[in-house]
Amino acid sequence: PDDEFDIHDYPRKGYIRYKKMHEENPCIVARAEFELSEGEVAEIEANFGAGVLSSNKVVVGKNYKNERHWQVELSESSAIEARSDNGTTNFASVPSSFQNGSNSLPQESSKVDSLVASKIAEDFLEKWLPKFVYFDNYSLMRGKISINELKKRTEEVGTLDDSDRTFMSLLTLSGVSLEDLEEDLSYEDIKVELESASITITDEIFEYWQQNRQLKVEFDLSQADSNNPAEGKILHVRIEN
Repeated sequence: PDDEFDIHDYPRKGYIRYKKMHEENPCIVARAEFELSEGEVAEIEANFGAGVLSSNKVVVGKNYKNERHWQVELSESSAIEARSDNGTTNFASVPSSFQNGSNSLPQESSKVDSLVASKIAEDFLEKWLPKFVYFDNYSLMRGKISINELKKRTEEVGTLDDSDRTFMSLLTLSGVSLEDLEEDLSYEDIKVELESASITITDEIFEYWQQNRQLKVEFDLSQADSNNPAEGKILHVRIEN
């Protein structure tokens, strides 16, 4: 089931004032804008008529009473076009007096549009709405990782910390294993594999994070120097901006 917002989550500044208006005018907690694909638009038009949407962008919001509201922009002819393939109205909730948008009063057309938009949201948009995951805790990953030390920790139960697990997840995502990093490869072979892993991770990040398209994840591998207590290979992880 979906998680629900609670009025106690409202910012403390202004909470008392908001509490008095909560029942009648609940505040929007989250709002998102989506762009429908050509296939999704076609599916809606197949049920409600060609050109029923004046825009392929829709907006959904959820308030502190956990009520979801959709904003769907309809064309002026939506009341007429909202019909199924056999020519009858696509849903029973539209009063017959509202079904002819060209002869109706402005307020009647508005009611029809509202019913059409609600039906589109109910029949299609709700099932297409993606799931959102809220992270309230972030794990920091070390910028330098000793491959030998990390491998030892993976072999000992209960010794991996959050940073280790984050790094291991990153390796899994890029298709690289600790064993791959331990191999005695030529410099050129190592660079090719690390560059491939860097590109893979960068692409994965941008699939979900688009606030800054200039970010780049870069891996590099070197031997431990005299200033590093760990022996063997050291993997460097950098985020370039």
